[in-house]
Parts: sequence; structure tokens; C-alpha cells
Amino acid sequence: PLIRNKKVRVLAVLNFFLTLIVMLLFLTIILLFGIVVYVKRQAALAVPKHMPCLFEWGEWSECSSTCRRSTKNDPPMMRRHITRIFNATGGIYAPCPVGLKVGYIQHAPCNVQICPKKLSRFNWTECFYRIPHIGKRSGCYKVRRLEPIDQLITIDSTSLYKECKKKDCPEFMP
Repeated sequence: PLIRNKKVRVLAVLNFFLTLIVMLLFLTIILLFGIVVYVKRQAALAVPKHMPCLFEWGEWSECSSTCRRSTKNDPPMMRRHITRIFNATGGIYAPCPVGLKVGYIQHAPCNVQICPKKLSRFNWTECFYRIPHIGKRSGCYKVRRLEPIDQLITIDSTSLYKECKKKDCPEFMP
């Protein structure tokens, strides 16, 4: 043996193993540091430096009505709200608008067609001569006054015209 003293030999062996452990710890720390740097670099590459303001909408709600009551009324509406916002990054794109926040509600018209109307709900016109050049003697009739709007008419009655009583016939047609 090179080292004759038993205590020195034990200390030399212990020193050797401790040096190996320290070197392994040092290499492990360097390896972990390299992994952290690599992951951060990959994350930086995954997120673009310049990104516009983006937001995600939720699903549209049910329409508030199946049809529109009249052309004078506002149409039924459906709505949705913003569920997530991704603010603009970098200096190329404008920032998100002021007031834009999660929960912001957007409204849109739906079922804009006018509700169907039953034929029996339409009023009658004034009386007309059946044969105009004969006049009141030919008899009179009236017809349903259909409005010139884009509306579905449900046929619940077969009476599109009806006879007028003689007393309701005008003396002359204007």
C-alpha cells in the first residue's frame, strides 16, 4: 500500500467518495440549469412577441322570441359574452379597447321574420259593386284587406270575400 497509516487510508477513501458525490451533485445542478434554460427558451419561442388583442366568446343564448311582433318593434335578440381576453403584446398592435372585459355582452337580432297572422284577423274592405257599370243593382261584396308586408298568413278561414247587404252598398263608387 502507498499509504501506510490506516487512518490516512480511510480518510483518502472517504475523500475520494465525497469528491465523487460533490461532482455528481455539481453535474446534476448544471444539467437542471440547462433544462430550465431550454424550457424557458422553448416557452419564449412558443409565445409570439407581437400578438393582437384577442378575446373568446361564449355560446349564443336562445332567441328571446320565436318571431317579431311587427316591423315597428325591435326584433328579438340573442346574446353572448366574452369568456377570455388575451391582451396585445409587443408594440405593433393596438391594445384592447377600453372597457373590454370578461362578461361584456354582445346582442344580435334573431328570428326577425314577423309572426304569422291568421287570415280571419284581417279586416274587410269597403263594399264594391259586383258589376261596376250596372252599379248597386248588381250587388256588392267586400274582400279581406291584406297589408303589403312580408308576413306569413295562416289560413284559418276560407272566406276571402263576402257579400254586402244592399243597404251597405254605396250609391256610387268614387
